[in-house]
Amino acid sequence: MEIKSSNLLVDYVRVFDDAIDEKLLKKIYRYAKDKPYFCKTTDTTIDEGTGEEKVDKQIRSGSVEPLSSINSPSMTNTRICNFLTNVFLKYGEKYLYLTLGKPMMGFKINQVELLRYSEKDHFIKHVDAGPSNHRTLSFILMLNEDYKGGVLEILSPKGESINLKIPGKANRLVMFPSTFMYPHVVHPIEQGERFTIVAWAQ
Repeated sequence: MEIKSSNLLVDYVRVFDDAIDEKLLKKIYRYAKDKPYFCKTTDTTIDEGTGEEKVDKQIRSGSVEPLSSINSPSMTNTRICNFLTNVFLKYGEKYLYLTLGKPMMGFKINQVELLRYSEKDHFIKHVDAGPSNHRTLSFILMLNEDYKGGVLEILSPKGESINLKIPGKANRLVMFPSTFMYPHVVHPIEQGERFTIVAWAQ
């Protein structure tokens, strides 16, 4: 996907299509959609800088299942987490070479989550890093495209739109800095369900 804008901020937004093997993508999507009984799915939360997570559906609505390489009730959850962690590390190194021309020392993935946005679910303008969230790079892997709405939009930190709307496409990986320079929005789902894997690096 080619990104066109006169704003220099988009130089640090990268979109990779066909990010993982198609068969593996379908397996992960099937796991996400079927939501097995052992999944620890909860409402999505926000952290307003206090370190405490809370539910506020006016700001963010949807459900989340943490993916973990340890202490998970599901071996499938663990396998997906380990596989995607390696994928994100690979693309993270690629991102850093494309944007900075060099690798980052000590680069690691510190959180991986499966998100489900149903009809009317959304996330208003926000940034991924904060006083209690030490994140440097954000990853969004889109699992499906059979829904309406739910467009990811990256905005200028000054508030004006830079017209960078990234539509949903299965197997599309979007990467950008987690800092205050990259506020973004997930517009409300109009029909169907949107599934993504999100992760952050530090």
